[in-house]
Amino acid sequence: MKKTSIVVLLVALLLIGCGSLEQHNLYDNDSQIEGEGNSYSRSNYSQNVNGNRLYLNIGFMDGMDTIWEYNANSESSVAIDYDISLKSGKAKLVLITPDGDLSTIAEATKAEAFSGSSDISVNRGRYRIKLVTENAKFELNLSASDGELGFD
Repeated sequence: MKKTSIVVLLVALLLIGCGSLEQHNLYDNDSQIEGEGNSYSRSNYSQNVNGNRLYLNIGFMDGMDTIWEYNANSESSVAIDYDISLKSGKAKLVLITPDGDLSTIAEATKAEAFSGSSDISVNRGRYRIKLVTENAKFELNLSASDGELGFD
């Protein structure tokens, strides 16, 4: 009985550790970032979506989450504005086109605060922005002239 309990505990710890390692290795893995799924570990966070603006205050996040999505019916342009205040870790905003091409909109790899904007030219298809982090503590304000904002 005692041996069985120890084996079960070790297997559980191994599985938990592997999940954390997988999220930690996402930051530079373009093939996983461009995928449909999201994978993250986070704590001590709050969010607010108000119209076309998303506000996040994250005490800890490691992994990725889709925070904007837009299904374009024709050629147009979408304006994205952001304010990032990174307190620790790394964080980046990555645009994913319908073809699966990735481009980094903004990236912070040290404690810093900055603002920026990007006009995204879109054709027909689904566009996404993922927030990708590694052991990050940060605040983010993001607004988009079109599309849906959210944080799972």
